[in-house]
Amino acid sequence: MRHFLFCCGLFVCLLLTGCANNNDLATTTTPAATTNTAQQSQLGGGTIPATANAEDTKHNSMQLTLYYASSDGIHLVPEVRSFPMSETPARTAVEALIDGTNKPQTTKVFPPGTKLRQLTIKDDIALVDFNGTILKGNGGSATETLLVTSIVNTLTEFPHIEKVRILVDGKKVDTLYGHLDLTEPLSRSPGMIKK
Repeated sequence: MRHFLFCCGLFVCLLLTGCANNNDLATTTTPAATTNTAQQSQLGGGTIPATANAEDTKHNSMQLTLYYASSDGIHLVPEVRSFPMSETPARTAVEALIDGTNKPQTTKVFPPGTKLRQLTIKDDIALVDFNGTILKGNGGSATETLLVTSIVNTLTEFPHIEKVRILVDGKKVDTLYGHLDLTEPLSRSPGMIKK
């Protein structure tokens, strides 16, 4: 009888130990899954971009790679710039594109008065909404291509952004100046970057 009770007790202990281990597994995997979801949904407005390193974070700054139009109107010129740490790094990047840079090898392609209204990220696609002023540019196909690819290449530097859709005043547009098809989200254009 004692042998039977001892075996029953041992079985119960083993059963409880197994359950405890399963619970430990559940609690260690759930936060990781939650973190990935949070990073994906907050990227445009929440997490530090991949180009920011630990040293930047420690000094409350972040480095972003921006793509400006070259002064010859043919290529994009990458520029790594440092900005104060922000909860919306993708927005900071696009606003810096609109402002332009003082580098002599670049030129501004955004029409004066262009503003970023909203930037959201859903399913790896950035939705970038500008005010109607962006439609007032008088450039040809080269200007339109440089403008659009500077936005797309800059935003696809961020993790979890694979494509970009450009909106104007909250609405989808077919094109900005009649040359480039914007009816579908656009992917990165590495061939536009000056080597």
